[in-house]
Amino acid sequence: MKAIALFGAADVGKSSALKTLDKQLKELIEVSSERNIDHVTDQYLCCLSTEGVDIATSYRLLGKVVGVVSGGGTPEAMKEDIERLESQSKLDILVCATRSKGKTEAFLHEMVGEENIIWLQCPWVYPEQEYAIKMKTQSMATLLFDMLIAQIHNATS
Repeated sequence: MKAIALFGAADVGKSSALKTLDKQLKELIEVSSERNIDHVTDQYLCCLSTEGVDIATSYRLLGKVVGVVSGGGTPEAMKEDIERLESQSKLDILVCATRSKGKTEAFLHEMVGEENIIWLQCPWVYPEQEYAIKMKTQSMATLLFDMLIAQIHNATS
């Protein structure tokens, strides 16, 4: 499994960026389904929610199973979400949140190996700057989407 890990301190917007990415993937599936573009997305596999705050979803995109897990606060929660997704289908690529250092980072290292992780830091923005926060969230989600598509392409070529 490959992983794209969005890391940063608590409350910097990691989950918001991953939820925005998840929304983009759902929209891609809806559009491709309406237009009968089967080679873009095959199906929506699973949607799980952890206490209504974090998400754990998986999709089949271009023949690869992709998981999006926003709960990166504890390794136990992350492991549970990944296991529930993998009970549906083995993940090829995981996009997830982790703290800057500590147990979730170590768990991810142990699970997939450092050579299989792409690290992306989630920047902090002053909380009073709502527009900047919104733009950062959208920019991070777009970057994650682009990195995900590149990883899918690399895995299939």
